[in-house]
Amino acid sequence: PAVVRLAGRAGVGAAAAAEAWSAVEQDFALDALRAAIAAAPAPGPFGPRARAALAEEVASAQARLAAQRLEGRRPDGSRANATAALVREAAAARDLAAVTVAVRGLAALG
Repeated sequence: PAVVRLAGRAGVGAAAAAEAWSAVEQDFALDALRAAIAAAPAPGPFGPRARAALAEEVASAQARLAAQRLEGRRPDGSRANATAALVREAAAARDLAAVTVAVRGLAALG
């Protein structure tokens, strides 16, 4: 559904939207970040909400970055590389604070 929404908003075919979506996912190791969000200890009644909010923010950032890619725009290379490194580091830590910082970095790119 996210790729179909992206295609509709961008006015492109589903294949182009899927390619942009996948490229952003790969460039920023979003699969690893999502896995870290799911695996990070988040005790208490707000833990599940925190995980859900972070996952939603990742999807939103991915949609925004993929839409920019479809428009031929990309984030500044050095900032994008630094954010990708931060995401990979946070994903390896599997810590809720680390993934929160990484998600904020993604949000700041677009």
